[in-house]
Amino acid sequence: MKKFVKPLILLAALLAVWQIVRLTTRRPDRPNAELALSVTFDPAAVSRIEISRGAEIVTLLGGEGGWKVKTSQAIKPADSAAVNGALSSLGAINSTDIVSHNPAKQEEFSVQEGGGTRVRLYGRNDESLEDLIIGKLGGFESQQMAIQRGQINENQFFTYMRRGDGDRVYKVQGFFGGSLGTDSEQWRDHDLLKFNLDNCSRISLTYPGEKVVAERDTSGSWRLIEPQTDFPVDTVAIERIASTLSTLRAGGFVDSVVPAEILGLDKPALVVGVRLTDNSEQQVSVGAKIGEGDLYYSLKQGDPQVYTLPEYRATQFMKHAADLIKAPLPGTEK
Repeated sequence: MKKFVKPLILLAALLAVWQIVRLTTRRPDRPNAELALSVTFDPAAVSRIEISRGAEIVTLLGGEGGWKVKTSQAIKPADSAAVNGALSSLGAINSTDIVSHNPAKQEEFSVQEGGGTRVRLYGRNDESLEDLIIGKLGGFESQQMAIQRGQINENQFFTYMRRGDGDRVYKVQGFFGGSLGTDSEQWRDHDLLKFNLDNCSRISLTYPGEKVVAERDTSGSWRLIEPQTDFPVDTVAIERIASTLSTLRAGGFVDSVVPAEILGLDKPALVVGVRLTDNSEQQVSVGAKIGEGDLYYSLKQGDPQVYTLPEYRATQFMKHAADLIKAPLPGTEK
């Protein structure tokens, strides 16, 4: 038995040496999978975001008044929820799936210098917090059958990505390019009205010759208080109006100077008012139609910016009393 002890000890020693070599060395032609793309930063420390694609670039500026976006006209309010959502997605990146460390292959993944979407995060005093190049989307090949059947698994899609100062290209699960566009309008604040639907207690629709006011009682049911009626009220229709108004977004922005008589906002076609349970109020005015198109000029209370409102959205809440009462008002046709 003793004659086998030394060979076994030697074999064990060789195995130990092999294991150490395997764990501490790698082939020079293979990426080092131990080096991860781990994005970590404090969102509160980000004061500027630059997103560029080719010659296009958009700059987002943080501050006490919320996020702003630089446009060709001026610095405008940004959609802070969209900016914070993008920062949250970037801060969740953590991948060890390296597909290449060869600079010659970067173009294949659209992460070469000047390619893809470059996202730079800066802190105070222009301190660089992160620099990422987001390349093309992958994962289509594995989902050809699923796409044909309309059964796409989003978890199987990934994005190629690398750091601006590194050569390693990673596969990162998820979509990033679409939510990090370079069009400044994408980042502007489109909210005309925004509130929690459960907190809505009163809606008023004021037309040049008519006013409609609905209130929600303590049981949560809607009733018309103007005009007063003995007919049953279509509470479902009023709830739909409230739901539409709770997330009412503009279609775009009017940054050029337009004469007041063209805007039609000095004598609006409709003024929408919303009162919440904390007695705060929000208001939007709907002006004239823009040419022969399907957009209206609009304004929200306390904001000089002129917005455009899509007609299909406006028709969802531009209702009259006859539309909200289950029987016609005297002298009217529903």
